[in-house]
Amino acid sequence: MSEVKTEKLSPRVTSLQLGDSGDTLTLPSGATLSIASGATIANSGTATGFGGDNTPAFEAKRTTDLSISDDTMTKVTLNTEVFDTDGAFDPSTNYRFTVPSGEGGKYFVYAYIAFHSSHGGNDVEQIEVNVKKNGSTAFAAEEKPSASGTGGYGQTASKTAVGIVDLSASDYLELYGYFNNTQGSSYTNIKSATLGAYKLIGV
Repeated sequence: MSEVKTEKLSPRVTSLQLGDSGDTLTLPSGATLSIASGATIANSGTATGFGGDNTPAFEAKRTTDLSISDDTMTKVTLNTEVFDTDGAFDPSTNYRFTVPSGEGGKYFVYAYIAFHSSHGGNDVEQIEVNVKKNGSTAFAAEEKPSASGTGGYGQTASKTAVGIVDLSASDYLELYGYFNNTQGSSYTNIKSATLGAYKLIGV
């Protein structure tokens, strides 16, 4: 029978390093890599597949005046993309954001509209920013200023609306605006408008 005598037994490996730049360490399906409490994962390279990011995300704007009718809920044709991570907003045909396949979840959505009436002295009775999901109101923000004489907002008014919306793949978002003048029919423009959204993670 052989005998092994030693005064000290040290671990053979204090660190694990792959030999070549193209080497890959792969855990088989079902395996678990456990990191003990107090351990540190140090990364000097590129980490992929961990956690998530707030995409899909987009922001679209109206870059020219849009003539609308008084006292009428009107779709805002947002014709310019500021950014669009997944190519999910259509700025030329439907002017809507459509949730891509596999990207359902909760989305933070924000919208802004600035209205202008060319009729001086006409009061703004009501304005509304309305974000619609699949054609129905998801959330809205409205304001009804005191309208008498030449008080209230005068010729211009703006409003911002924000909300969190549950969306599934193929659901779509659109922006609508409403402007009502106490003097009845008037020539009204949407001077500027923005609709944007990003997917929330961890909820």
